[in-house]
Amino acid sequence: MLLLSIVSVCQCFAVLEDGALAHNLQEQEIEQYYTTNVQKNQLVQNDIRIAKKLQDEEEEQQAQQSALIRQASRQLEEQDFEYARVIQEELQRCAEEARRRELDDEEIAKQLQEEEEQRIRRRSRGSGSYSEGTLSETNLSLGELQQVLEDEELALKLQEEEEKLFRRPSQHSSYSERDFRVAQVAQDEEIARFIQKQEIKSKPRSRELEGPESWREHRAMINHHDRRAARERQRLDSEGLPSPTEDCSPENLPPTQQIRNIAEELDPTFQARRQGTISLNESLEEPTFIPPTKRQTDKSGRSKSKEKKENCKQQ
Repeated sequence: MLLLSIVSVCQCFAVLEDGALAHNLQEQEIEQYYTTNVQKNQLVQNDIRIAKKLQDEEEEQQAQQSALIRQASRQLEEQDFEYARVIQEELQRCAEEARRRELDDEEIAKQLQEEEEQRIRRRSRGSGSYSEGTLSETNLSLGELQQVLEDEELALKLQEEEEKLFRRPSQHSSYSERDFRVAQVAQDEEIARFIQKQEIKSKPRSRELEGPESWREHRAMINHHDRRAARERQRLDSEGLPSPTEDCSPENLPPTQQIRNIAEELDPTFQARRQGTISLNESLEEPTFIPPTKRQTDKSGRSKSKEKKENCKQQ
């Protein structure tokens, strides 16, 4: 009996102990589950806070970038507007300058037209006291002088081309090149002396017929050609070549050198003496120069200039 009661007590105690153990295990499991849930919730909350922070930073960066882009685009628009305004002002200024230049050109054309009309009236009044033969002779001498100047320009151009050819290596000696240049300068001086004589002869008539302005222009043209001849002599002196009025002795010239006369080639009416040598007395003698005949191109050029003046008057 006693043994049975002890066994039953042991069984009851074992049951109670198992229940207590099960309850303890259950509480531990619940506590562990709760702790795990808390940790998970904390981790999720931390992740949410970090994600929100990163999102805020990204949004702030995007806002800053968009603000910078808007500011840059605004500055670019302002610069474009400023450039457009400057270009528009420049175009307006150019248009105003063009209009002003046109007005100035019109004023100058009117002034030139008035001066030309006054000059023509002065010439007509001055030519009233002279005969038609004297007027035609003066105009002829001036036309011949203009033709001589044009021939001189063409001769100088040909001379420059021939000098370029002479600068190239050739079989000619230094004597022939020097003599050719001396002959060219002598010819230029001969033309200048002829122009000076014509200017002295036509001085009284041209002063009375053409007036002081045309005389000054004529005198300036003569001085221009004189200065050009002086520069040519200085160039020859700088190159070590003698001037035709300084050192033209027969010892320095070859006996069989044939000198070309460009004026004779340009104008068939120019008659010059062809000789084998050049002496000092002949270079200092009075030159025989026959003025060239008039060309038809001068008349056409003058008619064109008259047509331009008439068109300017009509405008």
